[in-house]
Amino acid sequence: MHVFDAIGKPTTGIRRGVLYFMGTYDQCVNVQAHIPFNASLGELKADTERHFQGKYCRATFVPPEALVASIAGKHINKTYGVPLTLSMGMCLPSSCQGEDIEGLLNLGILGSLFNISVDQTVCLEEKDFKKDTESHIVIAILGSIILIMMISSSIDLFFLKSKRGTKSESPASVYVLSDMKHHDNNGFTDIGDETEVDKIDQTKLPNGKLEEITKVNGITKNGHVGKLDIPHNETIDSDLTNDNLDGHEEKTIYSVLRSFSIFTNIPSALSTDTKVHDIPCLYGLRVISIMLIVLGNTFLYVAQSLSEVPVAVDMMDSFSLMNRWTMQFVMSASLATDTFFMISGCLISYWFLVKQENDNSVGLKTWLKFYAGKYWKMTPPYMLVMVTFVYLYMYLGEGPLWPENIAVADSCRTDWWKHLLYINNLFGADGVPAEDQCMTWSWYIAVNMQFYLIAPIILTFMTFSSSMGLAINGVLMVAGIVSTGVKEAHVGGEILTTRTDGGEYWNNVFIKPWCRVSTFCIGIFLGYIIQKLNHIKMNKIIAVLFWIIAVCFALLVMYIPYTKFVENLDPWTNSQQAAYEALGRPVWAISMAWIVYACHSGLGGPLSDFLSWKGFVPLSRLTYLVYLIHPVLMVLVVYSRRTLIHLDDFEMAYQFIGHIVVNFAAAFFASLAFDLPFRNIKRIFHQKNIDGPY
Repeated sequence: MHVFDAIGKPTTGIRRGVLYFMGTYDQCVNVQAHIPFNASLGELKADTERHFQGKYCRATFVPPEALVASIAGKHINKTYGVPLTLSMGMCLPSSCQGEDIEGLLNLGILGSLFNISVDQTVCLEEKDFKKDTESHIVIAILGSIILIMMISSSIDLFFLKSKRGTKSESPASVYVLSDMKHHDNNGFTDIGDETEVDKIDQTKLPNGKLEEITKVNGITKNGHVGKLDIPHNETIDSDLTNDNLDGHEEKTIYSVLRSFSIFTNIPSALSTDTKVHDIPCLYGLRVISIMLIVLGNTFLYVAQSLSEVPVAVDMMDSFSLMNRWTMQFVMSASLATDTFFMISGCLISYWFLVKQENDNSVGLKTWLKFYAGKYWKMTPPYMLVMVTFVYLYMYLGEGPLWPENIAVADSCRTDWWKHLLYINNLFGADGVPAEDQCMTWSWYIAVNMQFYLIAPIILTFMTFSSSMGLAINGVLMVAGIVSTGVKEAHVGGEILTTRTDGGEYWNNVFIKPWCRVSTFCIGIFLGYIIQKLNHIKMNKIIAVLFWIIAVCFALLVMYIPYTKFVENLDPWTNSQQAAYEALGRPVWAISMAWIVYACHSGLGGPLSDFLSWKGFVPLSRLTYLVYLIHPVLMVLVVYSRRTLIHLDDFEMAYQFIGHIVVNFAAAFFASLAFDLPFRNIKRIFHQKNIDGPY
């Protein structure tokens, strides 16, 4: 009775796309049966005593064309990869194999009466962890990191207690957990005679206002500054700062021991301090952009399943969602990656100009140090997240939706080296569908690293002539726009067709650096304008006009694709799609660039105050790890469910909020193990104080 009850059965809603009758997974696998010796069933008798348990299998059928046509209706030729297969959960004895089930079903009444044939069967079996040597190695690596963190934290705490004892003689000295200079605003405070407070009185900001800037140990305590004289040993990019950032010397051995300490890294992760030359509004813009990416993937991972079965109850509702103009905000989520490209270009350009203006010492050694620093910061968390996902995912989830294998993880077993070299979007991707590529979302990381490689070439020309550098940057931007339009006109497609076009659009347009470089170049222009022209006061009427233009263009780029789904309008031609693909992302980047410029120049009003909110500072440090981790956690959460997901606003909003909270929390803990310790090691190598802000 338990076995029969656990089998999936047809239910209502088939016309709405309810095509997976999943049954009850946990009830099935918990079945424990005992057949005693000599037990009889009709004329059959058990000649031995037998024990078996339930095994959950998933059978996928090829439904009749008439059924598919009835369900899909007018969308029959444009399903965007939505799986329209008929699936059923089956509970069988553990001795059964998938091939046995397939043969049994094809011989039964399904084929003879209903013209339904079995496409494949998947039986979910527990993996033998004891024989999985690769997983043992990964766990050993992760365990070693945790052990080092525990030892490092213990040593750090011991020295902290010792220091507290030496300071107890002074009644004015209050020591809380850490003596680190840059964490006084997070409850990690040392009140005594050592705190250096400098005041820069009546500092003139780019908007013409006078504001007092208080610096504690070299760290600004006000939120907004513009173009200021920056000490020669400080830069906008920590990968290129000179040695001994703040003159603080600490024994190297002690610094190394502290590198993995949670008492060192938690204050660094939670600190809201910023440097005097930061662009404060970028913190909020980063956080909002990563939240938009998570929102888009929240819908994508439900509407377009990675497995052969759907994860949504009513798949046809995904088509009705596209017909709502409000959903364009979600469907335009990929534009957020272009915001990140723009920010990257802005920061490297801004740093370069600040460095050049103050000491004119940018040379080959500086750029090599920049490359090494970026590689060291990005690679350890990238590789550690990858190996954890690839070799442990099969032990982290189970359920009626769980795929037999996850291609975005399994393909990394052979393609990992391409990611180590950041060339995974250039080699080996052609002809491979996006859902079969190793950590599909890592294309952005590869493209960003490739942009870091070409940026010094453009910026070096600026050392000879600003006009020459800007002209080369402009030519590269135009070339990127043109190449995008040409490739899109040849290939066709969009983000929604990546599951049906064999990866043509994804591999030839979406992930190629020459189709994304225009937004990075816009960021380089922005960095130049902020550093060189930010002292020029803009007329408020002109500023309002620019605000109107920027907002209108951003809304146009985000919402004009809605016209493709309006029933009474003609579908877009290939030329129209090519024009949008070529111009949409640069126009979006220009709109975001204006927001950054306006906020940094005192023209942002309440928006500037919001984006520059100190609470965004620690969250913005986690955006890289959130980007790396969130698809992994989405896969584990979605495919471990025991019930299908309803594609309605409340359910998806609940999913999104949960993903945001869980992913930022996971990124915080990952930063303590995978990110900050390695940044500390880099700082020690360059003889810098590890307590400085990142």
